[in-house]
Amino acid sequence: MPRLAILVCRKYPEAHPLDRTLIKELRARNPDLEVVWAPWDDVSCDWKSFDMVLIKAPWDYQERVAEFWPWWERATSQTRFFNEPQVINWNIHKGYINELAAHGVPVIPTRVLPKGCHLARAPATDLAGILGDGVVAALGHDLVLKPAVSASGMATVRVSSPEQWADPRTAAWMGDLLGQRDMLVQPYVAGIAQQGEWAMFFIDGRFAHAGLKLPRQQSDGAAVPHLPSPAESAAGRVVDLEMHVTEHPEPGMVAAAERILAQAARIAARLPPVGRASLPLSAAPTEGDGTVFPFLYARVDLVKNPRTGPFAAIEAPFLLGELEVFEPLLLLTEAPATVGLLDQAIGRRLRLLAALPN
Repeated sequence: MPRLAILVCRKYPEAHPLDRTLIKELRARNPDLEVVWAPWDDVSCDWKSFDMVLIKAPWDYQERVAEFWPWWERATSQTRFFNEPQVINWNIHKGYINELAAHGVPVIPTRVLPKGCHLARAPATDLAGILGDGVVAALGHDLVLKPAVSASGMATVRVSSPEQWADPRTAAWMGDLLGQRDMLVQPYVAGIAQQGEWAMFFIDGRFAHAGLKLPRQQSDGAAVPHLPSPAESAAGRVVDLEMHVTEHPEPGMVAAAERILAQAARIAARLPPVGRASLPLSAAPTEGDGTVFPFLYARVDLVKNPRTGPFAAIEAPFLLGELEVFEPLLLLTEAPATVGLLDQAIGRRLRLLAALPN
């Protein structure tokens, strides 16, 4: 009997409540397929015993990178992962945003600051000096700072007021993080706090459903921001969002997301394979050619273009905030038809894998 693992972590052993229906549905639809949750940090797990691993919720990886990356290299040499390891390696560092921009994708303007880059310049005690020449001129004074490898808003802050810019704690916080990892700098999109952020979900390149991320609400209706930790107290955390399925994405959003995904697929299909030999990728697979679309699942996050300040020169009505092809929440409980699409995509890959030499 083929074995399918759904990758999670011990901290979230059954993924998110909105996605827990997945394992029940896959078992019901595939009586000849063994489907189990598999935490990446379960040292007793034999990854070679699985025919395929579907990445779902390894949602503590960004907090445990020193453990996660060695495990990832070992596990991907022992079995097949979807999405494919080379796709994950490309997507997990948000520098891919600028690669997509170079191919014509309209994105939130993004500067990637390499780890330690501030150390090569004259010592700076203010944030502008830490960020380096040209960043403020290009992106403005209302900025979002976040690690290039991150999830769930980890170490993501907004700096906007003169007091925050002048506070030495802000510069110290950014300098400490930049000494440990690459960082991203982006202009703050004010409309997200009022209008939300849209998520377009795709299975095997086919649009499945849409989600809308809105500011999390208290019982009194006020938006609840993340509370800053002591190290982040000089800056303000960005608004905390929660997401649910919406049947009414903005006109033109699905088409915009399809164009973005198509360009990302062309890039991903050219990536050199990593890990155990898997299936050949194609941006336009056809039935019978043995290839698969690079993204079994994908989420394309879009925001409305403010068309002011650093966004004024961008003509597109919608901008890419993030392309998530690693471990997105899929909202499957609210979108049951998507489970059927996911089941078909998994089934096709398992059939193709079965035909490969061991």
